[in-house]
Amino acid sequence: MDQPGPEQQLHTTVMEEESTKIGPISETAGQDALPAESSDLANKAVALVPQISAEVPVPEPTTVPGTTEKALPPVKQPNEGWNDWIPAAPPTAKVSEEPPRTAGLPDNLPDEEFWRKALEAAQALERDNAEQAKVLDYLSRSVRDQAQVAPPLTTAPRGSADSRSAGLRSETNLDLREQLIDRREREFERRDRELDRRERELERRERDLERRQREFEQERSRAATSISSVARGSSSAGVPLLGQAVERLRKQVERDLLAERKKAEAREAELERRIMKRVNDALEKERQVMQMSDNEVHEMVNDTVGYLLQKDEDIADRVRFQSLLHLTQEKLASEAELALAPGSESLAVSWRLALGPSIVTEDRYDKALNLFNGRFLDPATTKLVTNKPAMEYIVEYTSHLRKEGAEMGEHSFVPGRISREAYLESVERQANQHGMNRDALVALVDFVCLPPPPPPVNAEALPKSE
Repeated sequence: MDQPGPEQQLHTTVMEEESTKIGPISETAGQDALPAESSDLANKAVALVPQISAEVPVPEPTTVPGTTEKALPPVKQPNEGWNDWIPAAPPTAKVSEEPPRTAGLPDNLPDEEFWRKALEAAQALERDNAEQAKVLDYLSRSVRDQAQVAPPLTTAPRGSADSRSAGLRSETNLDLREQLIDRREREFERRDRELDRRERELERRERDLERRQREFEQERSRAATSISSVARGSSSAGVPLLGQAVERLRKQVERDLLAERKKAEAREAELERRIMKRVNDALEKERQVMQMSDNEVHEMVNDTVGYLLQKDEDIADRVRFQSLLHLTQEKLASEAELALAPGSESLAVSWRLALGPSIVTEDRYDKALNLFNGRFLDPATTKLVTNKPAMEYIVEYTSHLRKEGAEMGEHSFVPGRISREAYLESVERQANQHGMNRDALVALVDFVCLPPPPPPVNAEALPKSE
């Protein structure tokens, strides 16, 4: 028959002690003493674990009672390193003082060898941590199972205040141990993540080394191929190929330089063409501005003193046309019954203001016709109003008949000062030289200067009636 393990001995001892203390069970006992007694039992069980671990030798891994798992070696608690925060074991416990697995590695190892050994040490440390975690998990489950398997204390008498406080302390100790276990598990997880990161770093370095190795092999094979081809060419041709290669390189460099020189010349020519185009455009604009200024000055001179350089016929035509236009506008304004404009003594100004403000000849012509709507006009006025070409000379905003210059005094604007023959002489000359509308101008002359009456007919020349 197999010898009982330390856990079974612990369970048997605790059960015997508690059965002697509890005494006979009564069905009418209170229910409120259960937590304190159960916690006291768990506290005693936990307190006996270090003593059993120190006194009873641990055999080879055996089957854990009630499960199919193997018992693990006792927990190792190093006193230095990353887990210094774990409380030390009781004085009777044997503390392992073996150095870390990565200690003792020389510093002069290559990177690959150093990282390989460091990885092996990290993996061994990870296995030890996993074993310790399993041991802690097993101990915590054992304590909880023993607390649950203990006989019910429903009939036990009420305990004193000391026993209740002891139970609370035991529960606090259990909670503290569970917190420590959880903290250690988190530390294990952090270590696992760090190991994963280091493994990924090692894999990246290995891939980098493999890539560099492949590149080196490719370069070496390419160099070997080129050397062998040069050697074969030299042996087959019987002449050294180095001079030929240098000559080809020299010719290639010359061709490249020539092409670059041509490109540079083309770029310079294009840049010069663009610059000259801009300069020519700027000069053309300046020339146009100067020409416009010259034309304006020339027109201004002609409008002011240019008439002094004209012939006597041109000056006479200028004065006669201004007089013809002025007298026609005054007569039409009188027929339309227009009033004098403020500050003016001429009805011609009233006529021009009545046709505004539009500067379009067609609009001004329509307004002129509207001025005579519903009015009785004499035959001469009716004949002029119905003659549209003649009316356009009268209603123009910028008149073709009125020009700048001296008018030879106000007497030219008085009706009868200029004879009909003088007006007709200027009309004929301007119609022939400048292509003005002769019929329209003659209609204006007929309106200002009535045509002479027809000559009397001789009674003797008339045919006699039979």
